[in-house]
Amino acid sequence: MNKDEANNHFYKTLCKNIDSIFTRQSKFKVGERGREWSWRWGYWGRALSMYYCATESQHALELFDQVHSSFKAFRDDQLGLTDDLRGKVPFLLGHATCRPKRPRIEVM
Repeated sequence: MNKDEANNHFYKTLCKNIDSIFTRQSKFKVGERGREWSWRWGYWGRALSMYYCATESQHALELFDQVHSSFKAFRDDQLGLTDDLRGKVPFLLGHATCRPKRPRIEVM
């Protein structure tokens, strides 16, 4: 396998695994998958970044752009999910699993 074939094979592997971030079955609901996605993207994003640094491939930049658009489409503000504590729509991924529910304290 020559260098170009190896780069192409690695790129296809990246595409397949990065795509699985959004298509893989999960125990979490769509609005609760932020932590899961961040863990998985942490590894594949680093691999994509290293691939780009090694090859300066335009395909890698396009894949970064696609991933950014996908993450942005699943942000809580895009899904219309409201934060339980503040009653506002947060600009983040999966706020529902990030913090435990706190009991309300009534002041007399």
